[in-house]
Amino acid sequence: MNYIISVLLAEDVAQQIGKRGSENGLVYYNGTYRDNRVVALAPSSIQDKFYAVPESILLSDAVVIGTSSVDKLFAEMLVAASLSGRKVLLTRDGDASAMLNGLGTEIDYSDKFEVAEKVLGVAKRGTWEGCRVDVDKVFPVTGVGTVALGFVTKGKVSVHDKLMLPSGAEVSVKSIQSNDVDVESAGIGTRVGLALKGVKPEDVRKGDILSKAAVIPITSLAASMRYTGIAKEEIEEGSAYGFVSNFSYTNAAVTSSSGAELALRLERQIPIEAGDEFMLIRRRGPRVFAHGTVKSADQ
Repeated sequence: MNYIISVLLAEDVAQQIGKRGSENGLVYYNGTYRDNRVVALAPSSIQDKFYAVPESILLSDAVVIGTSSVDKLFAEMLVAASLSGRKVLLTRDGDASAMLNGLGTEIDYSDKFEVAEKVLGVAKRGTWEGCRVDVDKVFPVTGVGTVALGFVTKGKVSVHDKLMLPSGAEVSVKSIQSNDVDVESAGIGTRVGLALKGVKPEDVRKGDILSKAAVIPITSLAASMRYTGIAKEEIEEGSAYGFVSNFSYTNAAVTSSSGAELALRLERQIPIEAGDEFMLIRRRGPRVFAHGTVKSADQ
């Protein structure tokens, strides 16, 4: 099995999980535990690139938060993690019990060396059907061509698969690497490097989705929402927020709001489909105050 863990305010935990790899807003730590592959996602600079916090949470199966400093920043991480509905683990460095009331999510504790053990068995998100790879980085490799890094978020990807970009362009998977090892296929939750035929590096970008059928970029969507009561945010038509869905980040304006239902118009087109999750960011704390699931999307 493959597991993805969001690690917030606890770089030592990420280092314990695996070897430091690439960095693109998030630092990737790749390791193995009991024949399972585990990737820890740690935001590289929370203050400068705060969008990396919801980015890491939305991609993960579980969230680990360090308790060395139980302060306002810790409280923000806790609110964001609890909104996601994922399993939340706190380290035993400090006492955060006073902040746990009213979160409405299951909180567990873990010693730093037990994190991998604690997340084994957490159900994977998505499905095993089809194929979808969310891309976070693309670059040329001499003698190989275009290489895209990302996570398999649905189904599995195999060598020789024909996949579609959001632009409608078709590409072929020439080879796949995971943890620097060549593999013939990779299932959901796997961090992969795909050598692609039929596309130049400049034609693929962070946030793109490779899939059997093209996930068309959209600017409008309707969603079911979940809010934190701590924020006390008045959601009104015209309100603007940051919008994060996996590796995509843009601004969004509210076009209509009715209780748990929300309609948004995005500042730029991003590939997204029904069932995808996202988080909204505001300027004041807690910055992540809302979690949404896309019900419908339109160009």
